[in-house]
Amino acid sequence: MIGKRLHDWTKADIDALISGQAPEDDGIEFKEDHNSKNGRRADPWLQGGSVGDKARNEVIEEVVAFANGHGGTVIVGVEETDSKPARAASIAPLPRCGELAERFKNFCRDMIEPRPAIVDVVPIVTEGDDWGVVAIYTPKPMSGPHRHTATKECYVRRGDSSERMTMREIQDLTLLLDRGVKAIERRFEERRAHLFEQRAGLLDSKAFTIQATLLPLSEIFADSVHAVPAFEPPMRSFVAESEIEQFRCEVKTPVGDWGSWRPDIRSRRIDGEHGRSLRREVHRDGLIEYRLEHSLREGDSTLPFEWLLSIFAKLYLLRVAFETQLALRESPMGLNLPLTFMEVN
Repeated sequence: MIGKRLHDWTKADIDALISGQAPEDDGIEFKEDHNSKNGRRADPWLQGGSVGDKARNEVIEEVVAFANGHGGTVIVGVEETDSKPARAASIAPLPRCGELAERFKNFCRDMIEPRPAIVDVVPIVTEGDDWGVVAIYTPKPMSGPHRHTATKECYVRRGDSSERMTMREIQDLTLLLDRGVKAIERRFEERRAHLFEQRAGLLDSKAFTIQATLLPLSEIFADSVHAVPAFEPPMRSFVAESEIEQFRCEVKTPVGDWGSWRPDIRSRRIDGEHGRSLRREVHRDGLIEYRLEHSLREGDSTLPFEWLLSIFAKLYLLRVAFETQLALRESPMGLNLPLTFMEVN
């Protein structure tokens, strides 16, 4: 399979799936250009119109099934074989694939309830200016069960096929997801209690302490987090854009000239002048945390907003590092990690 994040896929990766005759399984589904309701004429999208209901509903059904299973990717625009399981046979490029990706992004938003926390929809140009395929990825669920609003059915992926869930399966998945959410909430409470415990040792009442914690939404495990170049991303300056507020600004790290990171058992620390220190923890189970302590000097009343934004941007960079490192080994479709709103260049 492809050992990279979905947004980095190119035509060469689709060609690799085809040359390797990749089979459909519980993590990937291929869809070619669909027929309309009568099964005899091409979908209106191929004739310059809108996406037909049949094609739309079939793709959303697969997305729902992955969202209720272990996560997976639907690739629209790849012809499959008639074998069992079906395998990638050739590219059947779709026109206006960039616009088509936007349409499917809206379909995933409006036709799946509850809405999945993360659905990545990416166009991959394979020929010409805008002919290609659309890849739709949804990770392992943290909410749900999800259902298709058009059919009012819940689906789940079983091997290389998507099937309707039974009432017992819906109940079992509901209980399982509830336990997972409570486990994450407990971990956040533990880190919050740890912060207060550390904060109690500070005698300076004029000191600020900020702690930002990032937790994976599904179980992951890294072989090592020390001496791994990917976990030492450049932190000097970058441009950040939020999908929520649509702002753009340049941010510089507040600790750019403090000194070098010093290793600890599960963390690294920088101590600076004027009562400033920054601790970063990277755990093998995916927990990433930054804690900034800063004693206010005379005349200071607040921390610069850029410092806070910088910490969140660093969490994003380390999240990408984790996703990239583990994808190369065991998770070709990427990882379901939070804090996806930051785009860093």
